[in-house]
Amino acid sequence: MKTRFINARFADVNHLNRKAIGLILFSMLLSVAIACAGSEGPEGPAGPTGPAGERGPAGPQGFPGETGPAGPAGIQGFPGEVGPTGDTIDIVAGPGFTVTEVGDTVREASVNFAGSGSADTASHSDHNHDDVYAQQSELENPGGQLVHWSNLFNVPFDAATEVLGSLSCTAGQVAEWDGSAWTCAAKASGGSGGGSTPTATTGLTPTNSKMNILDSGFEAGERTSTIIGSDGLPFIVYSNLDLSIIKVAHCEDVSCTTATITQLDPDQVTGSHNSVALGSDGLPIIAYNDASKQDLKVAHCDNLACTSSTRTTIDTAGFVGRYNSIAIMNDGFAAIAYEDQTNGDLKFAKCRSLLCTNPTVSALDTGVGVGQFTSIAMGSDGLPIMAYYDSNTRDLMTIHCLDNACDTSLITRLIAAGNVGQYTDILIGSDGLPMIFFFDSSATSSAVADCLSVRCDAATTITVLESGGTFGRWNAAAMGKDGLPVVAFEDQTGNDLMFVHCADGACVSSTNKRLDTDGVTGQKVSMAIGTDGNPFIVFHELDTRSVKTLHCSNEFCAPFFKRQ
Repeated sequence: MKTRFINARFADVNHLNRKAIGLILFSMLLSVAIACAGSEGPEGPAGPTGPAGERGPAGPQGFPGETGPAGPAGIQGFPGEVGPTGDTIDIVAGPGFTVTEVGDTVREASVNFAGSGSADTASHSDHNHDDVYAQQSELENPGGQLVHWSNLFNVPFDAATEVLGSLSCTAGQVAEWDGSAWTCAAKASGGSGGGSTPTATTGLTPTNSKMNILDSGFEAGERTSTIIGSDGLPFIVYSNLDLSIIKVAHCEDVSCTTATITQLDPDQVTGSHNSVALGSDGLPIIAYNDASKQDLKVAHCDNLACTSSTRTTIDTAGFVGRYNSIAIMNDGFAAIAYEDQTNGDLKFAKCRSLLCTNPTVSALDTGVGVGQFTSIAMGSDGLPIMAYYDSNTRDLMTIHCLDNACDTSLITRLIAAGNVGQYTDILIGSDGLPMIFFFDSSATSSAVADCLSVRCDAATTITVLESGGTFGRWNAAAMGKDGLPVVAFEDQTGNDLMFVHCADGACVSSTNKRLDTDGVTGQKVSMAIGTDGNPFIVFHELDTRSVKTLHCSNEFCAPFFKRQ
């Protein structure tokens, strides 16, 4: 029993020794681990940003800023509709007067000097309401009514210095106007005594109309372009083909007897195809082709005379820029329609600034051979409308933009009979609908198409303005001050400058006349309506190789005109 006790003690001691040894080894290993540990490592990357907290309350409103400068003036709106006819005034007839009913509201009064009344004069008033009296004997006898020279317009001589009484004609002679002076000439056979009425010969220039030579000694380009500037004076763009330069002329008076002429682009760009519009900032903006580089360019004038300008190249993709036409859209920026000759397309550039330094360019009609003789206008719906020629099918085409940038549009083959649509000029009529003046090559005549809608997807009237020769190249149309269209163009057969004043809104009837018959003239025509409401026409005369201007003295551009 003792022995078993001793063994038991040794067993307990062994057990305790093993535990102690384990603790000692653990302490030693821990000490070694601590002694062998390295220095602290670098800081790890930042964790992801936590979710944002709730938004705090808004701070107090700041003080209002200063008012910005006024924007540029908007473009002029379209003319309002013609007002209703005014009331008529009843006419009270006295002794010697007769009143005749004409319809329900109009009466005519006539004078009967053989009646029972005692009046021996009749009073009438012209538009300025100056009373003028005519004696009975003057009214009864032909040519008896006296009219003061100040009430006559376009008399072919100066009444203050030229007196017919200074002539000393012999028997059988009468006074006759030879185009520059009064002379004595033999009376025409078959006439009865009592004098003769002088007749203006063909080509007699209206005396009060001013014709001037603007520039000379060169062949002009494909066309001239004309506007009336914000200063009320004509502004003209033309090119000199001999020197391959494009010029601008700022007239110094309404008849352009003198002008400031500037080379627009210092490079030899030709600029044969050009167009001009009055920008919304009151300064001219000009589109032209750089024939040497085959590009379309735009020049924005820095001043009214355009003695300096900011020039931008708009399109360089192929041979582009011929037959360009420019107009100002309702956002105040320019839009240009022109031909892409390389691809045979009609292209459209929409400016996004006054200087047109960053326009958008797109192809509107990608048919073969389209885009020649292009003309653009701002429609009464505020969207662009264009007329142009399809040289492949030889048709007159129109395209109406359905948005301001013309991203979508409606193309119409307006006239597809014969060879029509060259030398187009589009005009918005007094009814708000487009009118297109064009050359009918098949009939060698000048014609006009009156559109049925603002889209011009159909034309109700096709009117021939002049025929019997070759008429209608270089049509230039405008709306006259009487609300009726006027158009000037070349008579190629007679080599004359022609002028047409429409007698109605659709130009179904008109008054036609020759304005210049001096040599081979009437080419490269452009026209604008002056501040006096009368046509101002620019054209090229081939014989003298000159650019000429003609300022008409009335809306009819007619000699011997008296307003009743």
